[in-house]
Amino acid sequence: MKAAKDAITFQRYKLPVSLSEMDDVLRVCYEFDVKSRGHEPVMDARVQSVIAKVSRWLVDTNTKPSLLLYGGIGNGKTTVARAIHRAISGLYTTAKNNAVIEGNIERGDPLTKYTKPTYISAQQIVDNVLSDEDKARCLLKNDLIIIDDLGCEPVSAKVFGTELTPIVEILRSRYESMKSTVITTNLDLNGIEKTYGARILDRIIETFELIAFENKSYRK
Repeated sequence: MKAAKDAITFQRYKLPVSLSEMDDVLRVCYEFDVKSRGHEPVMDARVQSVIAKVSRWLVDTNTKPSLLLYGGIGNGKTTVARAIHRAISGLYTTAKNNAVIEGNIERGDPLTKYTKPTYISAQQIVDNVLSDEDKARCLLKNDLIIIDDLGCEPVSAKVFGTELTPIVEILRSRYESMKSTVITTNLDLNGIEKTYGARILDRIIETFELIAFENKSYRK
């Protein structure tokens, strides 16, 4: 049992950087995303608290393998998710480039041993992945995927007359392999249970760190 548990823990997506460095990188990526949409970022206490919690999740091996960002509309969940993706992608690219420059491609940086993170909306999963076997395989096997706007997509879809539940199947598969998943959703926990069932909610509670966004919308 211990060996099996260790094998699962090894797959968890944890970044080999310090907490302070992760916090700085994530904050810069958050601000960049807001400014790229023509707004000035509001770095209030709530935003800074969320960034601190996410940074800890990204680097602390004692946290659960996945992350749920949930709450009302317009309060920064997607912005945080994009910042996570941008931050990791930037660190990943830097690590890869350093490995090439230093001639350490075989040994490499610990980060390069992971696959690059995938960012995709729940609607895109239903629209595109069902007809693309490679994308579906990627979502099942990637070390980290970020699913945005869970709950805005139809729960089931028909492919050649067969009714499938792509989100449920992806979450089930990633739970079984204990691979890391980041989810944003406007649903609360009761809404998740009503939409995807008690089993999915139970697995989310077991394996996801939960960060509630309780502030009002930043959109003006």
